[in-house]
Amino acid sequence: MLFAVSLALLWQQLGPHALTGFACMLATVPITGYATNKMTAARKQMLQATDQRVKVTSEVLIAIKVIKFYVWEKSFLQSIDEIRTQV
Repeated sequence: MLFAVSLALLWQQLGPHALTGFACMLATVPITGYATNKMTAARKQMLQATDQRVKVTSEVLIAIKVIKFYVWEKSFLQSIDEIRTQV
């Protein structure tokens, strides 16, 4: 309904040239949908990697006394760096 009203008002002002603008507007709808789907998938992947990194970092902070006592800093740093490079 809104498209019809918009097209009618454009037709009244511009005449047949209004169809060009209306066609461009309709052509961008699938492009926008495709871009939105791609961005959603990328964001979901980034959130999974961030969750994993936060989980490991939280584990390190909770068990910092044990890590320091057994000198496991390098191994935990390596695992966090590996997670960071995934994204």
